[in-house]
Amino acid sequence: MNEDLEVIGMGDAQEIINASKRISEIEDIKNEFHNHIKKAQPPKAVLGSVSLRDDVLEATCLGHTLQAVPRVVIAPDNSFAVEYHFNATYQKETFTVWCFYLTSNGTLNTTVDNKADGRICDYNNDYATKKIIVRLSKALLLSRVFAPTVLTSV
Repeated sequence: MNEDLEVIGMGDAQEIINASKRISEIEDIKNEFHNHIKKAQPPKAVLGSVSLRDDVLEATCLGHTLQAVPRVVIAPDNSFAVEYHFNATYQKETFTVWCFYLTSNGTLNTTVDNKADGRICDYNNDYATKKIIVRLSKALLLSRVFAPTVLTSV
């Protein structure tokens, strides 16, 4: 018997092996999604753009460039997804403007638990980049980047 399996136990080892396999599968789906982004027809210039720089999803909209570093996460149902948080910096503070998830069934969702009401589209939808830009732009407009500065008197 393998020394590693003796230390952690067979049940734990199988759980880790299964998780590793599912992580590999979601990484493959992420790579397919990234390839689709590279080939996708860009949205109209007025909306903005989505591109890949190395493995980072970069979106430009409303005069701002936001980046999302993909990160594999585990959902409440124990499925895996890839999380994309688009961050902005305003007054030296970095914060999340909007995020979405690439789920193990190949959909883009606003929720990690893959609920139907959070569904955006399939990862290979011809309009995926447009749908991302529109949702990101709306979130950016509602963020503190565009919020008025409140002045208080002392």
